[in-house]
Amino acid sequence: TNETQLGCSGDTYGSVTFDSTVANTTYQWTLQNTSVPLTVSGYPLNGNGTFPALALDNIGVNPYTLTYEVTPTAAGCDGVPLVFEITINPAPVLLFSEVDQEICNMDNTAPVTITSTTPNVNIVWTIPSPPASTDLLGLTQLSGTSSIPSMSLENTTDAPIDVVFEASATTNDASACPGPDFYYTITVL
Repeated sequence: TNETQLGCSGDTYGSVTFDSTVANTTYQWTLQNTSVPLTVSGYPLNGNGTFPALALDNIGVNPYTLTYEVTPTAAGCDGVPLVFEITINPAPVLLFSEVDQEICNMDNTAPVTITSTTPNVNIVWTIPSPPASTDLLGLTQLSGTSSIPSMSLENTTDAPIDVVFEASATTNDASACPGPDFYYTITVL
């Protein structure tokens, strides 16, 4: 039987125990990929018996599949090998089209586009701790998707106010791998 596991970068993949109807069967597994990218880590090259539970990472931009061949042996004879695959989806990385902004009171912010180096992701952002509405006027949107709109912001205090946006992405596939949170700041002087 062929085995397959699918998960996200940083996930712990479950151990796999191979079994046979032939008594005293042993198993040897060997990685078949000849050139695994440096962005994939945490994988073993070969082993015997149960395939261990392990945490795998993929800091690349595309999913990567590790392919293992598992050879059963009983009474000195090799059985028909089976294939065991583990697909590690990357954790999405976000990029902001503008560097953090510092604007004068009552100026307009530049619109910001949020993209990902990982294809096919859903992006969301929010302002988890918005300034008091009496301190900062013009904050017209507290959450959104792939763009932060331009806003005319008025600071009614004597101190600079930071508006911190928290953005994250999730892959748009069956694995729905979440990425880490990324932060963007607009300071109103």
